[in-house]
Amino acid sequence: MSLIYALIAREPNIVLCEYTEFKGNFMTITRSILGKGVPKNNKTIIPCEKYKIHILYEDSLLFFCFSEEVSDQTAFAFLTEVQNKLKKQYDIENIKQQKNMGLREFETYLQKFMNYYSTQPSTTYTGEIIENLNLAKDAAIDNVAKIFEREEKVNVIATKSDNLENLSFNINAISDSIKKSERRKNMHI
Repeated sequence: MSLIYALIAREPNIVLCEYTEFKGNFMTITRSILGKGVPKNNKTIIPCEKYKIHILYEDSLLFFCFSEEVSDQTAFAFLTEVQNKLKKQYDIENIKQQKNMGLREFETYLQKFMNYYSTQPSTTYTGEIIENLNLAKDAAIDNVAKIFEREEKVNVIATKSDNLENLSFNINAISDSIKKSERRKNMHI
């Protein structure tokens, strides 16, 4: 389960950069697809033997990846992250002026993102939901623990308040008793 090959191209068929750690005819296949023309859909999936070719198209830029047993969501998440990083790194007009292999230094980002998306389960939409649910569950557990701590503190405060009330009542009773005894003494005198 991994991403095999990634390529960024500009229309009509100028390859800006590409990266793979695997051997295969990926370059030949992508050049053939570029030569025939890519559908102008935002996202395209082309089955190719045991691989899938995922293509993201925007602003005359093409982002390709070959995947093996990777969900479509993961592949497109990878391509979207590559696209976003490329747009942050370079001005779109600068990208459109690049010659063949003009963005070779961007290959390190392709490698980094490919490794990440090939190994992280949370890169899928389902994985993100599960991760968010786990975070929410942890937060709920923490909140319940805090509520129990507060309840214990409130119980301690309530117990101390009852004790103070009883003490106050006892002090008032003793005070009343002392006052009565003082009055009796004053009456005898």
